[in-house]
Amino acid sequence: MWWKKGLIILMGLILSACSAEAEAGITGIENVNEDDLANMSGTYVGDNSNVSSIIQKLPGAETLKELDLQAENIRVTYGASPYSLPQSDVLAYWFDDNEAMEKNFLYNATYLAILVPNSKSFRFRLYDFSFTIKREEMVDVLSQEFLDLPVDGSEWDTEVMEDFIENNHTAIEEWVESSGVRKNFFVKYPVIYNSH
Repeated sequence: MWWKKGLIILMGLILSACSAEAEAGITGIENVNEDDLANMSGTYVGDNSNVSSIIQKLPGAETLKELDLQAENIRVTYGASPYSLPQSDVLAYWFDDNEAMEKNFLYNATYLAILVPNSKSFRFRLYDFSFTIKREEMVDVLSQEFLDLPVDGSEWDTEVMEDFIENNHTAIEEWVESSGVRKNFFVKYPVIYNSH
């Protein structure tokens, strides 16, 4: 009888270790290096390699399946692919924490709006879920929360944007982590479930 209890405890430890390992292998908000992002301010959508580099530094980057930059719209598709992490790891990262998807979508849209001033919109897809917002809508939301957000041309000034990120990266992270902020935000700009 004791060996059954021991086996159950051992299986629980293995499963929790696997889950922690899966999450450790995928960038979370707490692991983002904002200094690296700040160095990429003033990126044009037409500069595919820099936009791709930004996406690779944001949460969930290791689950990137596709990046489409047509007509100054940034479209990111996340999920498992044959060349990425196993689907179970991807699902654990995005769905074990009921709020991970919304947090990551909001955080990623925030930094893309800050770093890529000529972008028109952002769309994130994850399996049957999608989120789309125009850059001008994202900037309006951010301007209300961060009064020092550079706008009216100063968003192209790399030094100004680096200072903004340095002074606000903690506040941005706290803002994204706030369940009240996310609730209000996603009521207005919802994540859509597209059933087949």
